[in-house]
Amino acid sequence: MAKEIKVKVKRFDPSIDRDPYIQEYVVPFEDGMSVANVLCWISDNLDPTLAFYISCRIGKCEACLLKVNGKGKLACTELVTGDIELEPIGKTRVIKDLVRAPNVGVPVVKLDR
Repeated sequence: MAKEIKVKVKRFDPSIDRDPYIQEYVVPFEDGMSVANVLCWISDNLDPTLAFYISCRIGKCEACLLKVNGKGKLACTELVTGDIELEPIGKTRVIKDLVRAPNVGVPVVKLDR
C-alpha cells in the first residue's frame, strides 16, 4: 500500500467566501516530494481551483513563499516528510487561497531556513 499524507490548506476566495476555511486533501507520498510537487499533484488530480504560485522552482525568486506548518518556507525547495498545513504568508491581501498581492511597499516576510 502506498503511503499517503494529509494536506490541510487554508483557502479563501474574497470574491465568494466570507471567511477563510481549511480544506483537507489526501495525497500519495513519495520520498523527495517538495511542497510544490504536492500542490501541483492536488491541482492536477483533485482540485484545479486551488490557487498557488510557483515560478523558478530552484529557490531563487522566493515567489512560492508560504507558511508550511506555521513557518515561512519556499514551496519549491521544502521537502515533505509527513502531513502538512499550508497557508499564505505576509501582510498583503489574499488574492485567492495561497496567492497574495505583491509586496510592493510592504516589508518582506522572514524566511525560516
